[in-house]
Amino acid sequence: MLKEVDQHIATGETDEQILQAFVQAYGKQVYTEPPKSGFRLLAWVCRAGYICVGVGVCDFRDCTDGERSVEEMRRRAAPQVFP
Repeated sequence: MLKEVDQHIATGETDEQILQAFVQAYGKQVYTEPPKSGFRLLAWVCRAGYICVGVGVCDFRDCTDGERSVEEMRRRAAPQVFP
């Protein structure tokens, strides 16, 4: 592939022209980041959704810990080294 890129550069093609040549030859798999359109957009939306759900779960767990005393939370977070 690198030799192919060198050949395209030697002919004076722009980066966009080289990319389009690779897309024509190999398909959209040549992109390091898939285009954000059509079905591929769902992958980007799901990724953001999973992050939001993860943050929400962590936040919910923190809220339920609010019922415990501060001392109990300190003991659980950093157990005493010396008994």
